[in-house]
Amino acid sequence: MDETTVVLILTMFAVGYVMVRALHVPRPVPGKKHPTRLAEDVQFRPGDVILFHSNPWIQGVADGEWSHVGIVVVGNSKEPKLFDITGGNQFAAAKPFMPILEKELMQGDRVVAFRRVSPAPPTKLLCHFARDCVRKKMPYEHVYWRAGFVRLFGWAFPLDTRHGGIGAMCSSLVCDSLKACGVLDAKVESFEVLPPDFGSGDINSRLPLRPPYRWGPLTFLRMRDPSF
Repeated sequence: MDETTVVLILTMFAVGYVMVRALHVPRPVPGKKHPTRLAEDVQFRPGDVILFHSNPWIQGVADGEWSHVGIVVVGNSKEPKLFDITGGNQFAAAKPFMPILEKELMQGDRVVAFRRVSPAPPTKLLCHFARDCVRKKMPYEHVYWRAGFVRLFGWAFPLDTRHGGIGAMCSSLVCDSLKACGVLDAKVESFEVLPPDFGSGDINSRLPLRPPYRWGPLTFLRMRDPSF
């Protein structure tokens, strides 16, 4: 077979494999080390990383149970906002977080969790970075599949996963936000990080923080049962 045929076969196999994975992505459930809290009881603060289980197709490529991440910013209004970027919205945005959280948790097939950085990152630096990205209309880059394919297939897809152009994807935006306020180690390649990495039990080695910052436990969120 010539090289073109081999590449075509490998690509067809990869796409088929990802589709099968997407149809069998497990729903994340709290383990013994994972606390669960009522969303209404949590006072979200700057730097909280929010994880979403909501898009099986991205989860199929992203090599894990989580498909999206964002980070909490709190400005002068004192209202927690979710700073994130999605393919649907096209540009980085900061929107009130609680309505987003309630909408997600009301859907039975969705799961939301968060990780807290302690001590809290510098609020002004985090807000400055977020405002700058929103003002410049940082675009969404559809490049998450590259890191996913490299993890899943290794040598078959020797892709450059370090650079993403002028935009960002959700996980790289969170990484760059934490770098901008001096929290995340600058050596971390933002575009090589995927949403499931923030839910990993090995997060301290995968996403090392600069002293004195440290990752908190992955904490699952739930709504209060309206029948009580």
